[in-house]
Amino acid sequence: MSWAYTASQRSGEQSERAVHTALDSGASLLDTADMYGPFTNELLVGRVLKERRADAFVSTKCGLLVGEQHIVANGRPGYVKRACDASLRRLQTDVIDLYQLHRADPEVPIEETWGAMAELVAAGKVRALGLCAVGARAQRRAGAGMHDATVRQLERVQQVFPVSCVQAELSVWSPDALEALVPWCASRGWASWRRCRWATASSAGRSPPGRASNRTTCGPGIRGSRRR
Repeated sequence: MSWAYTASQRSGEQSERAVHTALDSGASLLDTADMYGPFTNELLVGRVLKERRADAFVSTKCGLLVGEQHIVANGRPGYVKRACDASLRRLQTDVIDLYQLHRADPEVPIEETWGAMAELVAAGKVRALGLCAVGARAQRRAGAGMHDATVRQLERVQQVFPVSCVQAELSVWSPDALEALVPWCASRGWASWRRCRWATASSAGRSPPGRASNRTTCGPGIRGSRRR
């Protein structure tokens, strides 16, 4: 509602009404990220949560910074903790139900990033941790098995702090997660969370079958960041 839309397509009042209507209809999950906007989507959700925090399960993400022409991954522990505090302020809540790592920083061991996120749980700022899966199509292009990179990441972070949820693209346009990742998570009792169920760009005719756009993670490029 504030991410991937032009300024002329955005309406704060309509967006807030849409979220309220969803909650009124029985929906409870509100999933956002600090990079959406950036920041504007969390602010939108926060305006709703100010009135209805008890009605919602709140999920947000960290680890990606939006630049002018690129997206930068930042998994430095200090940054992750600052990002969480900023999200809490924007969301107008004192705790995030599920805090997800949007993408691992290639320049920071994922164990360090996950350890910082675990400290947020210990501090009472976050209730559970999740990981967004690396895109299966990108791995296929690299000659790897589907979701192999995600599985390797999960095995590493699980040694640091329990994983509660794995979010992966899954739709009729992109069913790859069903072949490996979803069964892998189920065998360990972890939740698997589907994103891009409607394959928005594909259903609008902008992508051919099998190449559904993932608006929440795609960008001109994702690079590592040395910033703390």
